[in-house]
Amino acid sequence: MDTTVWSGRGSRVQRDLSDLRREYAAGGMSDQSCADRIVEIVKQFGLRPVEPLPAPDPIEEDDLGVVCYQIVLPS
Repeated sequence: MDTTVWSGRGSRVQRDLSDLRREYAAGGMSDQSCADRIVEIVKQFGLRPVEPLPAPDPIEEDDLGVVCYQIVLPS
């Protein structure tokens, strides 16, 4: 099951998860310790799963167009 937990960008949740990601990437903790800390953050902030957004429709040839512009510089 693919589940997404959403929180607003710039929030304390994002900061805490970023700090955790850096510490884990630097080799500062085990997989289990990192997972335990993620669970703590989820509980601390009351995060809940959200449904992922549906995939956008594929771009069709008719969706494409040409954009042209010209820049005129003073001489």
